[in-house]
Amino acid sequence: MQIAENKKSRTLLPLLVSMMLAYLALPFFCTSTLLILLIYALMAILAFVMYQRHSRLHLHREGEKISGPRTERLLPTYRTYAFIIFIFWSTLGSLILSQQLKIQKEQGSLRVMESDFQKRTSESIRKNGLMTQMAQLMDQLDEEIRANPGQEISDELIQRISRLSYAFHPQGYQYLDTDPEDSSRERGLLLIALAKMPLNDQSFAKIKATTDFSGANLQRADLHGLNLSGVKLICANLRDANLAGTNFSYADLKGVDLWGAKMDSTDLSFAFLNRSDMQWAELNNAQLTWTTLKQCDLRSAKLRKSDLTNAILDIADLRGATLKSATMKCTSLVGANLDETILDSVNLEQADLRLASLGDVSLKEANLDEVILGKTKVRESDWLQQLQVWNIRGRPALFTELEMTADKSDKNHYLISVKRR
Repeated sequence: MQIAENKKSRTLLPLLVSMMLAYLALPFFCTSTLLILLIYALMAILAFVMYQRHSRLHLHREGEKISGPRTERLLPTYRTYAFIIFIFWSTLGSLILSQQLKIQKEQGSLRVMESDFQKRTSESIRKNGLMTQMAQLMDQLDEEIRANPGQEISDELIQRISRLSYAFHPQGYQYLDTDPEDSSRERGLLLIALAKMPLNDQSFAKIKATTDFSGANLQRADLHGLNLSGVKLICANLRDANLAGTNFSYADLKGVDLWGAKMDSTDLSFAFLNRSDMQWAELNNAQLTWTTLKQCDLRSAKLRKSDLTNAILDIADLRGATLKSATMKCTSLVGANLDETILDSVNLEQADLRLASLGDVSLKEANLDEVILGKTKVRESDWLQQLQVWNIRGRPALFTELEMTADKSDKNHYLISVKRR
């Protein structure tokens, strides 16, 4: 009997200690004060009952009796009072400590919000002052153009324009890692104002060469037909902008957002559009010769009759894009995703399609003369035979030496490779 009671007591003691630790740590994990008090009350009652039972078992084991001396009879009562006092003060201390930590956390959050508000306020005041300077600068520029029509503007004004654009630099701007909310509307307004002023070509070329418009917010802006050749617009926001007929030749447009932009007949020759977002963009009849479009997102874009001769589209995403009757002679498409792309009547002469994916692509009447295929991924096991059904023009380079092999990494695809000798 005594052995069983000893085992029971040993089991109850660790349980009681565990409950007390959880009891004291509760305020740091639970945010509702009422719920904490209710759980405290239940745990205190349970702990008190367990403690009383443990005390009685201990007294019984030692042979103590209630009818003993007065001091021995009062000993359990003192222990009970001490236990109640311990529970009260530990509960109060734990609650006070948790509330202090909560207050400190809220104060820290308030300090951060206050600091952020002060920064935004000071930035707003600064930009308001810069906008005033911009208005004054545009007035001086207009006066100089009227005084000397057809002449180049002074280098001093060009330097002031460059410094003003630099002052509008968006704080959150980083190359290829920008947020639309961090783009600069002021830079966008400055570029629009300059592009629509009657500047001669030499003056505007100097401004574009010395002024950085990166991170400009030009969302839904109307820039159609303007000459923006050589402009630096890295990570600019041009979502849904009207850029039809705009000259962007030699422009630096890395990481630019052109989602849904209207760019029919736009000149992008020799431009850099690495990692730009051009989903749903309309680029029909556009000039993209020697354009760099590495890792560009062109999903569902429309490039009918566009000229992509010698363009670089390595690792670009062209899923669902329409390139009907486009010219892609000597175009590099290494590792590009062309799944479900419409390439009907496209000229792919000498194009590089190594490692590209051509799943469910449409190549009706396309020109594949000397196109380069190597580990090119397709979904049809008879893809090489279907080339005749599609009535293609020309023949892929080393056509007679090509073979179909199963793609070990994807059971639903096949690889087109040159036969090993």
